[in-house]
Amino acid sequence: MKFTLGIGLLFLFNTAALLAEPLSFLTKELNLWILVAIEFILVLTYYIYNIVRDVRKATQIDFNDIDLFK
Repeated sequence: MKFTLGIGLLFLFNTAALLAEPLSFLTKELNLWILVAIEFILVLTYYIYNIVRDVRKATQIDFNDIDLFK
């Protein structure tokens, strides 16, 4: 949950830096393609995280219903 929130906030701030005119004084020295690359990396990281989380849930073994000593 913390990782998803962190990536979401980074994604939001990076998108705001790309699209917001009032923040242009912060990004006027940066190349636009650097911000686009960071945006792509953030989206790719979030996608990979979701895949790993789903695989981990799918492969988790539940031993709660095994009664060995009855």
